[in-house]
Amino acid sequence: MSMADQHTQQQIADLVNACGGYWELRSIPEPQRKEMRLELEQHLAQAVRDGKSLEAVIGPNALAFAESWAREMPHQFPRGGAVILRFLVFDWLVYALLFLLFIALFEHLILRSPAFSFALIHLVAFAFISVYMLLQALSGFFSPRVRSRENRLLVTFGIYAGISLGVLLLLSLAQAPWHLVLFRWDWPFTLLLLLVTGVLFSLKVWVARDARQKHRF
Repeated sequence: MSMADQHTQQQIADLVNACGGYWELRSIPEPQRKEMRLELEQHLAQAVRDGKSLEAVIGPNALAFAESWAREMPHQFPRGGAVILRFLVFDWLVYALLFLLFIALFEHLILRSPAFSFALIHLVAFAFISVYMLLQALSGFFSPRVRSRENRLLVTFGIYAGISLGVLLLLSLAQAPWHLVLFRWDWPFTLLLLLVTGVLFSLKVWVARDARQKHRF
């Protein structure tokens, strides 16, 4: 297989993965989502064999293309607040709690602090991590215009760096109180957080496994 063919396959795979992730965010059921992914992959592969570029097939805006596919099933998935609620609870709440738990245990065990203090700098760090994860998940939308996967990651990192530097500059000009404590708690609450996080993470894994088994049968 030539290098050009490898790049084309990576482009298609990254674009399909990005669209699949976006459709998951839009709460399209997994069976329909898999069908859409397969159809899109076959459609793009056939277009490439016919000598067309990916941009010629999906247009200048890959994200708008993914949204147009999602809107073809308006009655099969929730919209508005339900989508946002599902995204926050099942996709981000666990990670937010894991982040809190990690820094709390770090202060308790490594710094030997009896109390955990969540400061503004922790909130900014979590926001930066979330933005990077989101941009990385959406990097496949650059596939039609950026052929190499390495270059797509560089573009993604460049956007992330630009956003981060801009936010840090604005906060610095505003003389943000980096060490302002937003809330604090002691060891017992950290143990409770550990229990809650474990339960939510187990529930998230169970829901994903149950959905895969239902689709299999």
